[in-house]
Amino acid sequence: MTSPWSFLTSDKALQPKCPRSRVAPIHDLKKVEDRVCELCTIGTEYIYSKSREKVKARARGLFRYRAVRELGMSNTEVGKKLGISQPAVGYAVRRGEALAKEHDFHLEE
Repeated sequence: MTSPWSFLTSDKALQPKCPRSRVAPIHDLKKVEDRVCELCTIGTEYIYSKSREKVKARARGLFRYRAVRELGMSNTEVGKKLGISQPAVGYAVRRGEALAKEHDFHLEE
């Protein structure tokens, strides 16, 4: 007789929804940084600033969204690179996703 909780230990349940086996090379992250700065018309220093100005905060959210969703980096990896917590990255990713959909931003030029 199988346990009603056996689905929790199946191999499928343990697999991540989004494969994150690849750490993004620096040049890919630089490409995202450059593209976001181009789209938002800001300097690269603002991607790493803690400014709460709306334009800069939106650019940071878009950058974090692209790093996590398009490059496959984890929230923890992005947080370590930017000096912020993993939950803060998660919130920024959601804001960046909404912004990307609202304005139809694409990484490709």
